[in-house]
Amino acid sequence: MGADGFAIPSLQNGTKATQRANSGLWTCVQVVERLEEAVDTLSRLPMPGPVGYRSSMPDVLREFGDVYGIAIAEGGYRDMEIKPDPPDMDAIDRTIEVLHWLRQVSRRDARLLWARASRRNYWWKLAGRFRMGESTLRRKHLRALQNIVDWLNSADMKKSA
Repeated sequence: MGADGFAIPSLQNGTKATQRANSGLWTCVQVVERLEEAVDTLSRLPMPGPVGYRSSMPDVLREFGDVYGIAIAEGGYRDMEIKPDPPDMDAIDRTIEVLHWLRQVSRRDARLLWARASRRNYWWKLAGRFRMGESTLRRKHLRALQNIVDWLNSADMKKSA
């Protein structure tokens, strides 16, 4: 059970968001995993902007004095920031699918699901943001998840029929 009171595994545990239960029906845990994957995928996409004004190559520093001067100006040497790898095409396709799912619930519920999937917001922060109590917000979150699960399972039933 996590710090937020829910036993929902994250993608870092090695679970695959694309797997479903043996019955073939969607569950709330699987929807949460897909939401977390979508947040991660969108965070790894390159930032928009004019292509001609940016480069992925670092500036070339040819002299020791250049490196030393920059280090002194910035207050010392700092750790190198590593950018995450861009997402693969399958992850982008799954993200688009998840964004379609969010259209099946109200805008407010979609904002709540996305905020919780980003894992940067605690329940008490979201309660203030959405102007409701924590327990009410948790119930609303679970109800929105269940609405998506019901919609997915009914859509799967229509496909198989």
